[in-house]
Amino acid sequence: MPKLKTRKSLSKRITLTKTDKVIARKVAQNHFLAKQSGDSRRSKRKTQIIDTSIKKLKRVLNQ
Repeated sequence: MPKLKTRKSLSKRITLTKTDKVIARKVAQNHFLAKQSGDSRRSKRKTQIIDTSIKKLKRVLNQ
């Protein structure tokens, strides 16, 4: 059976930590930021930890 390919679009958006936590960048922070409040713009600078199925992600990322 051939090797599975890594889903590159997903691998560029998330990272898995050593303790199997998923870290991702918050969405909607590329453009159209002028209409958002300063609080929402500031809060989007931080990364977020996502609660999701680690088993599925590891299978998709081939880890």
